[in-house]
Amino acid sequence: MKWWRTTVSTLAIAVSVSNIPSTINVDQEFSADINLDCTTCGTSYLRGVFFYPETSYDYLGFTLNNGNEWINLSSSNCGSYYKIESGGFEGKLNFKFDAEKPTGPYYFRILRYTPSCGSPSNDNKSNSIATSVIGPPPTPTPTFAPTPTPTPTPAPTPTPRPSPTPTPTPRPTPTPKSSPTPTPKPTPTPTPTPTPKPTSVPVSSFEPLPSNTPIPSPQILSSSAERPATNWWAIILTILGGIVFIASVGLIIREYVHPPPD
Repeated sequence: MKWWRTTVSTLAIAVSVSNIPSTINVDQEFSADINLDCTTCGTSYLRGVFFYPETSYDYLGFTLNNGNEWINLSSSNCGSYYKIESGGFEGKLNFKFDAEKPTGPYYFRILRYTPSCGSPSNDNKSNSIATSVIGPPPTPTPTFAPTPTPTPTPAPTPTPRPSPTPTPTPRPTPTPKSSPTPTPKPTPTPTPTPTPKPTSVPVSSFEPLPSNTPIPSPQILSSSAERPATNWWAIILTILGGIVFIASVGLIIREYVHPPPD
């Protein structure tokens, strides 16, 4: 580490810096000894800067001001730097490198500004001290591209499907039930009434009629008297049997023509 203390001017104003680390990490805070010799100066603003090469005026770096704020503003805003009310100053101030800048060799110095914030003259610039800034290269700030809004895909219109036509289930043809054929009742045969046979009278028993006895004329029997008596019960039973038979046949025909529903 080198100690530098150089007087910029032999006039009434002299600014010097010393005790700068030869190697500074990119995110390191460090302090340096500052001396401002100016008994007749009014308000002054001090700023520590990094630059490269030595002839460059592209200054960068942060200075901790009186309000404990890290300031990295341009010279037009010099009122935010470390303020000295009047006269000179001798003491330590804190500084740090701008981590967004590339690392490498740099120079460091102190600049004094007046309230007008004009560019410092050579009398208001301290000596330059060489140092090296090390550390990882700055990470570039990612640029966020706007996410395109997805276009909604229209939902496909469903194709109507034809409803299946129900196939009728064939019903089995009902088997006609056979009704039992009524057994016809036997028609009772009428029992013939036996015709009474004439009683034969023996000849010897006939007695001659007297001549004055009238002979009875023969009587002719009617047809009703000749036929035997009608058996009405047999006729009635026959008629009833016929009616039952006809009714049974009609029921059988009805079963075939109009079968009962299942």
